[in-house]
Amino acid sequence: MRQNEVTKKVVYTALLIALTVAMRYALSIMLPFAGVSGMRISPSVFFTKMPAVLFGPLYGAISSGIIDIVCLIVKPEGSFIPYLTLTAILGGFICGFLWKNIENINKRSFKIVFGAVFSIIGVLGVVNTIAASFFKDSAYTLMLLSIGEKRYWFLSIGLICASVFGIILLLTDYFVSKKDSDSLFIKLLCVLLIANIIVTTLNTFVLRIYFPALNSLSFMVFYIPRLVEEVIVTVLQAYIMAYLLKLLNKTKLIKL
Repeated sequence: MRQNEVTKKVVYTALLIALTVAMRYALSIMLPFAGVSGMRISPSVFFTKMPAVLFGPLYGAISSGIIDIVCLIVKPEGSFIPYLTLTAILGGFICGFLWKNIENINKRSFKIVFGAVFSIIGVLGVVNTIAASFFKDSAYTLMLLSIGEKRYWFLSIGLICASVFGIILLLTDYFVSKKDSDSLFIKLLCVLLIANIIVTTLNTFVLRIYFPALNSLSFMVFYIPRLVEEVIVTVLQAYIMAYLLKLLNKTKLIKL
């Protein structure tokens, strides 16, 4: 019985890898930055993390690494950078690990915690903005500004924007849940956001190391568009994956 279960997981993982590679080969757009590959847009992203969510961190890590290497062989888009493969493996592992630990958490409790965290972030952003605007000589404001005005932006307006984004996600989940009360959207979104943002951030550093031309751009000029694209795609990825997981469960191909 145990052997049959492992065989089934391997077969499904292989099918998902093949589907991902095929979609990336047929439907993929690479946007250049400073003359080098900087950001890929492809619907294959909807399937890359499926093995991690379905079968856990080990399958997620292995499948992510295989997808990265096979895609490079099938459709080369530059030289092989092993660190990008390692970050892909890390992303698959993180996704599977996080999902395994929050999958069974009560959805209502999860939403409350999610809302509380983003509310605290928003309040902190407002406090920092007020302090810098009206209490410029206070010790707290001087401590904040000591990190530099550009970096301070992330502790004020940046935190407020993050809070607003969190509220928008909760509202999105509310409308999704009205149509499907068992939707996994909000949980998947949190897991995927953490995994994808970590990978995108690490990849940004790696690309700047390997391609000196990118150093002509400031880190944020290169990073922010990649981050925005990653967040938008991740929202869509979570929605599509929630639907696919429900479909698989309904057809009893895989028991969730």
